[in-house]
Amino acid sequence: MKTKINQCEMLAALVAVMTFSDLSRDRDVLFFVDNVNTLSACVHGYSARLEMGALCNTIHLMFANFGSRTFFQHVPGKANPADIPSRVPFVFDGANMVLEDHLLNPTDRATVLRINARHRPCVPPLREQLSNLEFFLDFGK
Repeated sequence: MKTKINQCEMLAALVAVMTFSDLSRDRDVLFFVDNVNTLSACVHGYSARLEMGALCNTIHLMFANFGSRTFFQHVPGKANPADIPSRVPFVFDGANMVLEDHLLNPTDRATVLRINARHRPCVPPLREQLSNLEFFLDFGK
């Protein structure tokens, strides 16, 4: 089976919106994206690929529902603070989920401290939710 990396990247963007929906309400949101196809779909609100278009439309519906004004910006993976957990995982320390900071490079460590990064469990969409856009209009209310 061939991996559909662009669709996975777009799904990751949707998961980020769902996970941090409370931080997006009635705000300006700067959304960093390191995948060019995902960025293009988000900026244009459209993709010729059916799955990409549906996921992108869902993201825009959610931000509209939140009253957010959203800006999408390309940030290469190594410069993107959102990619830090993909380079060094969060681990359970007995009480909390924390980044294995001894594995962080100095730049990432400084970023984690500066933004006061904390673990938040992902909120992925369920398959039946993805086929019902009305769910996303009410999400987070």
